[in-house]
Amino acid sequence: MKDKEEKNKEKILNRYNIDIVALQNKAYDYNFVCDKDFFACFDNSLFETGHCEVRLDFAKSETMITVVFHIKGNIELVCDRSLEVFDYPIDSETKIFFKYGEKAEELSDDIVLIPRTTATLKLAEYIQELVNLEVPMKKLHPRFLNEDEDEIEGKLLIYSSSTDEADIATSEEPAPIDPRWANLKKLL
Repeated sequence: MKDKEEKNKEKILNRYNIDIVALQNKAYDYNFVCDKDFFACFDNSLFETGHCEVRLDFAKSETMITVVFHIKGNIELVCDRSLEVFDYPIDSETKIFFKYGEKAEELSDDIVLIPRTTATLKLAEYIQELVNLEVPMKKLHPRFLNEDEDEIEGKLLIYSSSTDEADIATSEEPAPIDPRWANLKKLL
C-alpha cells in the first residue's frame, strides 16, 4: 500500500519537472496548476489544500537558469481564533537562480547550485515552499480582520510589571536619575 502511495506521489510531482538537457539557451514559459493532489504530496505543509496557478518565466544560459515563479490562487487555512476554514488568496512573484557548479547546494534563498550533469530540474518542492512562505503567522478569518484593527485603534496598551494603578499613573513622569549614573552620562 505504501509503495503505491509513493508511486502516485512521484507521478504527481513529476508533472512539475523540466527537462533542461533538451532546452536551448533562450527564454521559455511554463504553466502549472497546483491542486489538492499536489498539496497532498507534502507531509509538513502549513495548510491542507488549495488551488494555485503557477506561471514560470524560464531563461536558460550557458552558466545558469533563471526562473521567475508567478504564483496566484487560494489556499485553505484554518482560523486561529474560530477554527473555521477559509480561503486565503496567494499572489507572489519570486526569482530563483540555478547556477551550474560542482555539486548540488543551496547558497541562499534565491541561489541554488546544480551539477552540470543535471538533466531535470524538479520544481515541485520550490513551488510548495514558495506557497508556504505566503501563509501568514496569524491566520485570521477575513471577518475578524477589521475587528482587530478597530480594537487596536481604540485602546492604548500599557505594559507594566506593577499591579498598582497609582504606580502606573505616575510612571508617565520620568524617574529621577541616580547621581552616580548622571556622572556617567556626562562622559558621553
